[in-house]
Amino acid sequence: MLGLGIVLLVRDTTGSYGLAGGVAAVAAVAQALIGPQTGRLADRHGQAAVLVPAVLVHAAAVAALIALAHGGAPDWTLFLAAAPPARPCRRSAPWSGPAG
Repeated sequence: MLGLGIVLLVRDTTGSYGLAGGVAAVAAVAQALIGPQTGRLADRHGQAAVLVPAVLVHAAAVAALIALAHGGAPDWTLFLAAAPPARPCRRSAPWSGPAG
């Protein structure tokens, strides 16, 4: 959903689908690259110790992206603001087979 939100925001403020797609692509690639490291840190230090700072950085980056897009900032600043990702952490119980 973040990618769609980025596309809609950047297209609305700049008028360029190309720029919007590029900024959304930067966000997706950053998530793909940083996600495994975030998972390792969460396994090592606990989810709360990793997710609280990650969510704060992510919220600040999204707020900066919104402000930069509406403020008419240079295009390259939109790419920088889209880079810091926050990934959800999930844990599930091992599958024990069919019930019954």
